[in-house]
Amino acid sequence: MIACALSIASVLVYLLLGGAEFLQPRVPIHTYLPDLSGLAREAPVRFNGIHVGAVTHTELSHLRDPKKVVRVDMSIVQHYLRDIPQDSTVEVAADNLLGDHFANINEGKSSTPLQPGAELQRTPPLQINMDDLMKAARDIVGSTDALLADIQAGRGDVGQFVKSDAFYNDTLKKVVEFQRKIREVTARDSPAGKFIYDETLYDQLRAPVTRLNQQLADLASGQGPGGKFLKDPAQYDQLRKAVGDLRRQLADLEAGKGPAGKLLKDDGAYASIVRMIDNLNKQVDALNSGDGAIGHLMVSSTLYESLSGRTKNLQVMLKELRENPKKFLRLKVF
Repeated sequence: MIACALSIASVLVYLLLGGAEFLQPRVPIHTYLPDLSGLAREAPVRFNGIHVGAVTHTELSHLRDPKKVVRVDMSIVQHYLRDIPQDSTVEVAADNLLGDHFANINEGKSSTPLQPGAELQRTPPLQINMDDLMKAARDIVGSTDALLADIQAGRGDVGQFVKSDAFYNDTLKKVVEFQRKIREVTARDSPAGKFIYDETLYDQLRAPVTRLNQQLADLASGQGPGGKFLKDPAQYDQLRKAVGDLRRQLADLEAGKGPAGKLLKDDGAYASIVRMIDNLNKQVDALNSGDGAIGHLMVSSTLYESLSGRTKNLQVMLKELRENPKKFLRLKVF
């Protein structure tokens, strides 16, 4: 009973820890390898890093092909089979030098999925061309010899630096010139030096910052006009009352209250003003057209000339009266 309970518990723990695939249907596939290379029974099978199955059996194939010495049988979870292309290949791999080995399926390019019972071909080993490798090594050695020869002969920048005093002296002059410019810039009579050593320039630069800090402090403490406004409830209430009065006046205008509001909202007042303007326009038109007494006076040239003549006669008579008043006196003796 105890053994049975432990078995059941083991199965439950396996399922809870991710062994749900144990219940999934599996299909067999196989491959041939030159040797097992450390691959053992129950070793995992991976596809694109995902555990898709396990090695179920390994044995000698008894085939004459040296590339097919060992047969490896595997079982793959069925629903993964449709994602593995038919031309995929398999190889023995390990996570690191000391890690356990596993069968790694490298994805192919075919659009046809792998079929149950299919044979996966072995991944071709990396081919190394020894001739190309030796040629590359000889090229590297030759380039290194040429570089060392140039240095030994004083050719090139590195060779001149090692062998030539001129290159060293030129570099030293550039360093000395750079140091001289630094000393000139930081001298007391230079602009940068004045700023560094002269407290007046420093104070001039510091003054605006100090004033800004003081103004902010005044605002926070209630000093100055802005600070007093922030801290004085009477000024705040007065401003708030003025804003409230303005809002009420605008509301009265919008509601048609008061003379201005009635003018905005009352159609009768608007029509009366339009009639007054229309009458004024008519009177001006009458003057321009010569209607009425004033219009006749403005338009009729005869009436204007008659009035002008009479005015001139009156002016002459007043002049003669001023010069000779006796002319207009008539004495009668009774």
